[in-house]
Formats: sequence, structure tokens, C-alpha cells
Amino acid sequence: METRGSRMSYLDLLIILAVKYIEGHAIESMGVEFYIGNSGVNASAVELIETLLDYIDNPILCEKLITFIMEYLFKVLHQVVLNKEYIMQIQLINLIRNIFFNSSFRKKAELDKIRLFFKNVFTNKTFLLSVLDGLHTPFAYVRSQFITFITVCIPLIADFLEPLECTECIRHILFTYYKIIKDIGGTMAKAVI
Repeated sequence: METRGSRMSYLDLLIILAVKYIEGHAIESMGVEFYIGNSGVNASAVELIETLLDYIDNPILCEKLITFIMEYLFKVLHQVVLNKEYIMQIQLINLIRNIFFNSSFRKKAELDKIRLFFKNVFTNKTFLLSVLDGLHTPFAYVRSQFITFITVCIPLIADFLEPLECTECIRHILFTYYKIIKDIGGTMAKAVI
């Protein structure tokens, strides 16, 4: 992220640091205390970015921030889904929801820029697969967060994607729902027998 040529602003530096803290992973073999402490740092970094987004009223500056962090957020979401880090999954989903619906970019930017943003988001395979994989959690509350997130995103998908892209994206979502319902139905049928 650059502003005024090659000079960085304090906001740029804060965002870069927060993204690096979100990306930071600790392994349990380093000790439970360290692992738990690192989780707190990750969560605080997510909250910092969310707070910064709430206070950035300039849609151009907000777009710059969002453009910089989205790919990192998608990769981290993918990792926390794979690693079954449920609290971080919820925090990232909430941050992304905040970007989608409450950011000054979403509220004030030009429609063409918003359309391009959502096209890039919903055609991003890492993002879509991570969200759909999040549905497979054994915890109802976490699963409900992913279901709610997908549900509020459906109108965005319909509004901002071309018909073929929209159909493909919705097809993936519905097929994932179908597999989950079929698995639950099969499990319940076996329990009755």
C-alpha cells in the first residue's frame, strides 16, 4: 500500500501490521500458553481492522484498504477452516460481512467499482470453497454463522455477477447444502433403523 508516491501513511503501516498479525500462526507444540496468546493477538488484529473500516469515511481510501487485505483474508479463512479454529472463523466471517455491507466503499463508491469488487470476491475459488467448507463444522453455532453469511450474500451474488457466474456460484452453494442435508438424513435414517 502506498500513498503520496512511495511514502507510507500511519494508516498503511497499521493495516500492514494488522494483516501480518492475522496471518500469524502459532503451533501448539510451542506451548499452550503461547498458542492461546497468539489466538488473542489474531483476534485483536481482526477487531482493529474492523474498527479502522468503521472509521474510514472516504470510499477511495476504504477501497484501497479492502483491496489490499481481501486476498490475505481469504487465505487466512481457508487456513482457519482447515485447522478448525472456530472462533477465528466467526471473526473473519464477521469482518468480511462488515466489508460487504457496512464499509464506506460499499455505501459510497461508484457502482462499477462495487460490481467489480463483488465479481472478484464471488469468483475467487479460495473464498467460496472456504465458506462452503465452513458449513461442515460439527458446531451448530459456527455452522449457523456460515449459513447466515451465505444467506445474506445471495442477493449480492445475484446483483453483481453475470448470469453464468451467478448460476455457477449458486450451484456450488446448493450442492453443498444438498450434500450436508443428505449426510444428515442418512445418519438419522440409520439411527431409526
